[in-house]
Amino acid sequence: MAYLLPFVISAFFQAQALDLNYYSTQDGLSSNIVYDIFQDDRDFIWGAAENGLNRFDAYEFKAYFHSSSNRNSLSSNVVRSVFQDKEANLWVSNASGLNKYNPKNG
Repeated sequence: MAYLLPFVISAFFQAQALDLNYYSTQDGLSSNIVYDIFQDDRDFIWGAAENGLNRFDAYEFKAYFHSSSNRNSLSSNVVRSVFQDKEANLWVSNASGLNKYNPKNG
């Protein structure tokens, strides 16, 4: 029996292959360096990246960036994390502090 244990363990881990999809800037992601991901209550996947905030709807990415001409844009493009509170607001942590986004207001 002791001789079978390594074989059984090896077979178990070999059978645990993951079916992964790979996404990069070639697919519309704003950066290949992603610090955090989060799925919101509307099933969007948000990615906090080195260069912007990304939203994925299972088909395509939409990227959000800082714009000096838009006071409602991100305060920095270096986004570290994203979180949704109980009121469905998104809290975005970046190199300049925190941004709060209310998806109900657009």
